[in-house]
Amino acid sequence: MTKRTHGGPKAVLALIASVGLLAGCSSANQTGTTGSTNTPGTKEPASSTAKASGTVTFWYDKTGVAGEAIKAAADAFQAAHPEIKLNAVYVADLTVGGGQKLMSAVAGGTAPDAVFFDRFQIASWAQQEALIDISDRVKKDAIDPKKFYPAAWNEVVYKDKVYGLPVSTDGRALFYNKDHFKEVGLDPEKPPKTIKELEEYAAKLTVKEGNIYKRIGLIPWSNQGNFYTWGWAFGGNFYNTSTGKVTPNDPKNVEALQWLQDYANKYNISDMKSLASSTQINPFAAGKVSMEIGNNLLAATVKAANTNVNFGVAQLPTPTGDQTVTWSGGFSLVIPKGAKNQDGAWELLKFFTGDEAQEKLTKSYLSVVHSVNQKVFANDPINTKILGFLGTAHWRPVISQGQLLWNEMASALDMASNNKGKPKELLDSVADKVNAALASDQKSK
Repeated sequence: MTKRTHGGPKAVLALIASVGLLAGCSSANQTGTTGSTNTPGTKEPASSTAKASGTVTFWYDKTGVAGEAIKAAADAFQAAHPEIKLNAVYVADLTVGGGQKLMSAVAGGTAPDAVFFDRFQIASWAQQEALIDISDRVKKDAIDPKKFYPAAWNEVVYKDKVYGLPVSTDGRALFYNKDHFKEVGLDPEKPPKTIKELEEYAAKLTVKEGNIYKRIGLIPWSNQGNFYTWGWAFGGNFYNTSTGKVTPNDPKNVEALQWLQDYANKYNISDMKSLASSTQINPFAAGKVSMEIGNNLLAATVKAANTNVNFGVAQLPTPTGDQTVTWSGGFSLVIPKGAKNQDGAWELLKFFTGDEAQEKLTKSYLSVVHSVNQKVFANDPINTKILGFLGTAHWRPVISQGQLLWNEMASALDMASNNKGKPKELLDSVADKVNAALASDQKSK
């Protein structure tokens, strides 16, 4: 259960304050809408009619299949825009540690012109006025929000202002090894739909000799099995639109965390960790785990691993099994404060949402444009299945403390699975901490 090491907005605010940048206003935004009240923000020049030229420095921090897809899209932009010199730079751990590497560049006046940026962090950075408000450019160039999946578009909008363009998306699903199913007498065309069935299948698929797992049916918190995934699967909510407060301690979320804790106790988490660390590639791709919560990147990972795993995908199991649940995250391109070539950067942002670049990005990601996915994945049963879940996908609350909420829930999951607290008390603590931070943001208006 990997916990993101990004610091929260407080760390970002402290760094901004140290170089004299102004802290913006904040209010919790309604999940699933495009904003609330208008507040002052870092505004780009009103005109976006200047012909772009010069050098555009573009930072990204992905490697492997994802890095190759980004580079391919960047190369396509360069070919289409010879009047602009694109300097695409891989920067390791770009936003790790509160985004200090990027924020230091912003603070020091050496910011890149565009950044491949985790969408759910946009609200936090926009709150601190570290990103350029591109609303005028979006309006002038008639960028239609309806072109994108709702979950993708809503994450780039904070308080009615647009701070980036979505360029990739994903969806969570249950990946399962069909050959393992056949081996233990399970129908490979009938994956588990309910939590009870998931438990039963996991037990049948697990192979253990003494304290050593040779194979395990499921490690629920592995890969994309984070707390958002299981909270929503159990019917929980994470944000109250009426009160503007986060609700990680929703009763259904508590039920989900209790299930995860019970599962860890049943299978002995230390033994599971030993299995997960016994291979240098993804345990599911290695055939060490029979079922895993993943997204489309897992399909690409299995293919790249060349392990010939015969797998299928299915909707996330839920207590009743009669609903389709998933959630979408993904990335955007943003223009950080202090970017010297905003006109050129804007051309890059627009290009990355176009069909040519979107097709390049589908080597690793799902497109944010429905029509591109229909074309690219027409003969791909795995990604077609995942795409079928996106119409009702959840997305994370668009709030200034989104990173803090992510980190604290990851910590609560880690503590619960290691028997270091009771689920409700752990989640109550998360709610108290994040809501206090949100209240502090409100006072900073």
